[in-house]
This record gives sequence, structure tokens and C-alpha cells, in this order.
Amino acid sequence: MHNTLMRVVKNIHEMDVKAWSEFVQHHPEGCFFHAPEYYRAFCEEPFAKSHFYAVFSDSNELLGVSVVVVYKEANLLKRYFSRRAIAMAPPICKANNADVLRFLMDAQINDLKNKVIYYEIRNCQNNCLNDLLQQFHFKQFEHLNNIVGLRADFSTLSEKIVPTARGKARKALRKKVEVREISLTSDLSAVYQLITSLYRSIGLPYLPKTVYGNGFMGLIKNENLVILGAFLDKKLLSVMLVLCYKNEAYSWYMAGSNQAKKYSANDLLVIETLRYMQSKGLTAFNWGGAGVPEKPYGVRSFKEKFGGDTIQEQRYLKLFQPNLYRLGKMVLRKP
Repeated sequence: MHNTLMRVVKNIHEMDVKAWSEFVQHHPEGCFFHAPEYYRAFCEEPFAKSHFYAVFSDSNELLGVSVVVVYKEANLLKRYFSRRAIAMAPPICKANNADVLRFLMDAQINDLKNKVIYYEIRNCQNNCLNDLLQQFHFKQFEHLNNIVGLRADFSTLSEKIVPTARGKARKALRKKVEVREISLTSDLSAVYQLITSLYRSIGLPYLPKTVYGNGFMGLIKNENLVILGAFLDKKLLSVMLVLCYKNEAYSWYMAGSNQAKKYSANDLLVIETLRYMQSKGLTAFNWGGAGVPEKPYGVRSFKEKFGGDTIQEQRYLKLFQPNLYRLGKMVLRKP
């Protein structure tokens, strides 16, 4: 298809949102990170603002779509050096048409190159993207993930969970730890504090507090987001945020307090989350990443305890401003 027969739409008021949703629902590689629900959760956020790019034919047929979130830190100095665009899934196009994909990528790059220091595309499993993205000077990185199948009955699934994890879950239950769903705005403050505390301690970026308001509540209302917490009485010990779309559950964030280890709350939380997702008819639990191959990673070891299969994926990185990227790494390490 010739480029002159295509156009890009970036304004939500020019979109038929229902058609967008149906396009993602019916595309075999369409996931939550392509959906209008994802875009809407972040479209008003100043420090984590979503952008979408949709390609249409001259007959107004939707041919491809991508959603990208532009992140930056709230701190004024760090804000300048932390400007980055993240696509949690690669673009999707009708019939994986290479011309559409090339047109879509060109539109994204032209729009983002003056807004961010770099652009990263994650969770890629389609090898046909590699040659095209290299033409746009993306660098490829291998990355692991872990997927737990949920099609079997839960007793069969439980047999694949390592005995130590099952034992810790039983220990948590004996200590009166219980897992329950979190769906009220008033409870989201504790969720934010737990996630923020962990991510700050390990030097990783986290979502701004404002997202835990209307953005999260909209996703919860639409049943795209489930938040499960492990509690000791009213004390939140650990929490997991899970995105639900089509037949897949996607582990978005997980965090635990120091007490969570003492009470073995994390193992119980994962097992009960798998049970919950299966009860909702979902057929796979996606851990959302398991680190770099051949590099020891404690989080990967934890995730592998729960019976999933480790798979290899790709991430792609394009530097728009290499000098700022290198300088930013030093600036963002500082407290």
C-alpha cells in the first residue's frame, strides 16, 4: 500500500473508539497496551502521558495502531533527563502489513524525536519486526518473560508450583494472612505507598500518585484492572496489580513490605492471584518480564516458582539524544 493512500490520526476526537477497540480485540496480537482503555488511563497525566497513533486508508479503514506513554520525573532537574517514551507492546497492523508498519513507525518517530531522549518498545515476540526496526536504527536486546498457563484445573496447576512456595503459602494462612480484592479509592493510598517504597529502594521508576485516582478507578470499573492484596488484619503486607484483557492476565506491579517476608505473604498472594484469575476464565498469566538472559535475577527466580514457562522476547531501543541519555543515567542515579 502506497504511503500517499494512508494517513495518521493522533487526536482522540477524530477516532471511532468502538472501531479502535474492535480492531485490537480481533487482532491476534492485540493486547491491553494497544487498547483505548490504556490510552484513557494516562491521557490526562502530566508525568506519564499517553499518546496514540492510528493509521487509516483513504477509504477510512483502520489499518494499524500503537499506544506510547511519555514518562518524566516530577523533580525539575530529573524531569529534563528522564523524558522517555515507552511502548509496552509493539505496533499492530492489519495482516502485519510491512508498508503500514513502516508508515506508523515513521509517524511515531517524527512525533517523539523532539519530546523524549529515547524510545523503547517492549514485549516483542514477532521476529519480523527486527529487520524493520533496525532500518529505523533501533537496537535489539534479548529479554526473558514467564507465562503461567491457566487452562488446567487448579489442583493440576498447583502441582507445578514448587513445594517451598506452597509451604510458605500454608504458613501465611496459619498466621492469619488473607488475600482480598482492593477496589476503593481510600485503599489505593496504601497500595501507592507500598509500591513507591519498594521501587524507590531499588532505584526503579514508578507511576505518579495521580494515576491512582481516576486512571485506576476507570480501569477497575471496566474490569481491566484487578488489585489483590495480602492482609494481616487491616495491614496491607503485599499487593499485586493485574491487567485483564481478552483471555490474559498481565502482572503490572507487585510489591511487598518487610513484614511480607516474615509472614510469607508474597507466595500466598501469587497463588491466590492465579486461582482468582483462573476463576474469572482467563487462560494465561503473563509475569510481564523476567530479566536479561544469562544474568542472575532474584525476581526471575521468584516468578519461576509458580509453574510457568520461561520464554524469550525482545526489547528495542532508539536513542534520539545519545549524549543526554548517557548523562541522564548519571543524574537519575543520584537521590
